[in-house]
Amino acid sequence: MFDDLRWLLVVALAATGVAMGLGSALIGLRKAEEMPTWGVLYVGWIVAVSASSAPKPFLTLLVSSGLAGVLHGTTPALLIDRYRANNPWYAARWLVPAGNCS
Repeated sequence: MFDDLRWLLVVALAATGVAMGLGSALIGLRKAEEMPTWGVLYVGWIVAVSASSAPKPFLTLLVSSGLAGVLHGTTPALLIDRYRANNPWYAARWLVPAGNCS
């Protein structure tokens, strides 16, 4: 099932999750900024996958999206203190004091 995937393309697309995670943690992105940015990235993904003539385009996008989501969530978690400092609008949602996430 996964044998026909172009893994280099999958990893390249999934790396956008790290970029978005860094943007969230180091700059701070409100939902109104983050969602349209993901939309633009996904359009770019579709163009890239179409241009590459990937044998399984839907599966390529699905696996890339899943990996990007994991990477996007992990990156700010590793930089949680920076994320909290740069995203004060989410402060009401945090139940754990800074530094006690382990």
